[in-house]
This record gives sequence, structure tokens and C-alpha cells, in this order.
Amino acid sequence: MPSKSNSYSKPDFWSQKAFKEGYPARSVYKLQEIDDKFGMLKKGYTVLDLGAAPGSWTT
Repeated sequence: MPSKSNSYSKPDFWSQKAFKEGYPARSVYKLQEIDDKFGMLKKGYTVLDLGAAPGSWTT
């Protein structure tokens, strides 16, 4: 029988924060971090988050 205690059973802090701020996904905070560091994003850009391996390869 599957366990309900996995990380997908309830929204985490970042998911809840994103929802409260009107964002569709928590990935917005990682994108903001990347933009702060590298300045790659410009107003009007569209970004597609493919979510290939969430959390498994980022630090």
C-alpha cells in the first residue's frame, strides 16, 4: 500500500508562497535566484520550466 507521507502529499513552503503571491509554480523563486546572479531574464521574456528532475540536481 502506498505511503501518504511522501513529499507530494501536501504543498511545501515554496509552493504555498508561490500560490499566495499569484505564481503558477514554485520554480519562480529559482528563476529569480538565477536572474539575480546572471541577469539573463528581461521584461517580457517567456520561460518554460521543464522540471526534468525537481530538486535532484540543484543545490
